[in-house]
Parts: sequence; C-alpha cells; structure tokens
Amino acid sequence: MSAKRINKLPMVEMVLQHLIEVGNITGLEAGALYKCRHLPRRIKDLRDRGLDITSETKWDTTGQRYVRYHLETPRRRCGRGISWNSFFRGMS
Repeated sequence: MSAKRINKLPMVEMVLQHLIEVGNITGLEAGALYKCRHLPRRIKDLRDRGLDITSETKWDTTGQRYVRYHLETPRRRCGRGISWNSFFRGMS
C-alpha cells in the first residue's frame, strides 16, 4: 500500500518553494509540513544546484540542538536587486 501524495512536486522543489516564500526551514518544520524525512539531503541537492543556503545551529528551551537553514536571496548575495527568475536562468 503506497501513500498518496497530495502535492505532486518533488520533495526538493517543495523545500525550495518554502525557502523562497518563508526564507528558512528546520527539519521539524519540513517533516510536519511536507513529510520530508531527511532535510539535510534536500539542502545538499539545492546547494549542488548553486543555491546559497546557510546553516544556523540553535538550541530549544530543553537544550535540544537543531539546525535552521536560510536561503540567501540574490539581493542579499549580490548587494543589488535581482529577480529570482534571472537568478535561476543563470543557473541553467
């Protein structure tokens, strides 16, 4: 028996869409929202595409460590306004 996937996008595309819309994500958020079981692998896939994603290690109130991944926007990376479309066109 296989589970039906409501969202037809590949997992890496769902994570990328979330990063573009929200700017950051944790493994717990990815698991709860997208049923993503291994976020570090999806982040590696996106980094391999040339995206600038930074990792920030944090601790919750119980002392549990977690990582929050941040997508560095083209504007922030280049110091000037660049659209996502032109950024992604340059990647292909």
